[in-house]
Amino acid sequence: MSLGEAIRKRRRSLGLTLQTLAKKIASDPGNLSRIERGEQNIGEAQLLKICEALNCAPSSLFQNNAPANPIQKLDSQTFARWFRLAAPYINTFSNKTFVIAFGGELLDEDQFTALSHDINLLTCLNVKIILVHGARPQIDQRLKEKKNFNPTCKKCSSH
Repeated sequence: MSLGEAIRKRRRSLGLTLQTLAKKIASDPGNLSRIERGEQNIGEAQLLKICEALNCAPSSLFQNNAPANPIQKLDSQTFARWFRLAAPYINTFSNKTFVIAFGGELLDEDQFTALSHDINLLTCLNVKIILVHGARPQIDQRLKEKKNFNPTCKKCSSH
């Protein structure tokens, strides 16, 4: 069982929805869904938040997990076959532009390093990158920190 599957199993055993867990840890339900499906890496800070919300130790989620890097298990023939399958995509997207949008929580969750590695790989493949950064969770948190702040109040918005 992968880490994401273990998180999903624990969340469901507690009767929590993705939205409920996301709210508890001030994250995006879409990111949590991608983590549970194994499509997005998880940083230490976010893992600790999830474990606190799920009332479990991080080590309990790692029991019976598959190796963290499945590529390490590939032999040279399998890798060569995989690379040949990827070659048409590399050729198709070379000299193209990718727009990559990411949420502000990515920076808080120590995921920016993984994103940077992916961006560097795409750049090496001659893909042009446009980054679109969102900051909604940080904005919401700052608004919560300001007591009695009402964004529709003209008096409040002038500060």
